[in-house]
Amino acid sequence: MLKTATPVLWTRPDWFSRWTTAGVGFLLALYLVLALGASLTKGPSFDEEEELAVGYNLWLHHDFRMESADGDLIKRWATLPYLITRPNPAPTDNNYWRKARSYIFGSEFFFQSGNAPEWLLLQGRVMNALLGAATGLLIFICARELFGTRGGFFALILFVFSPHMLAFGGMVSTDMSICLTLLGSVWSVWRLLHRVT
Repeated sequence: MLKTATPVLWTRPDWFSRWTTAGVGFLLALYLVLALGASLTKGPSFDEEEELAVGYNLWLHHDFRMESADGDLIKRWATLPYLITRPNPAPTDNNYWRKARSYIFGSEFFFQSGNAPEWLLLQGRVMNALLGAATGLLIFICARELFGTRGGFFALILFVFSPHMLAFGGMVSTDMSICLTLLGSVWSVWRLLHRVT
């Protein structure tokens, strides 16, 4: 006689899973604090002004002429808070804008449009640090699936204290978004190739 499974109406909460979630949350919050804390005392890198000015210009004018080498995903992501805080845009009635001189356009946006440069920079850097935290979470998920929870925590701790990941997470650039999307793509292909028969 075959036994049929009885439906489970209630299960005990998994306390280890809750501790794991809390540990991962703590490490990702620590990463955000370290990445942003280190960048608060740093001025803009050579292209942060340009990235943020071009991103805001994309939102306001849908203008794709300015510096399209990196695409517009990171520029739009980093300037998403500007749609709420509404800083003064750089002027669009001069030769720099007409000729799409993006670096001069960025300098005007930061230093000659009546905005607080530190506040503009902080908003963009917070958005990029969130991409860094997402990358850390994905690293934990990948490592946990391959090596168990301890392996996941080991990989996440290495990520959180990596000088490179802290540096790129604390400034507006395409580096962290590329890390996240490439890792996500490779992990998706890896999982797919292990399931297809």
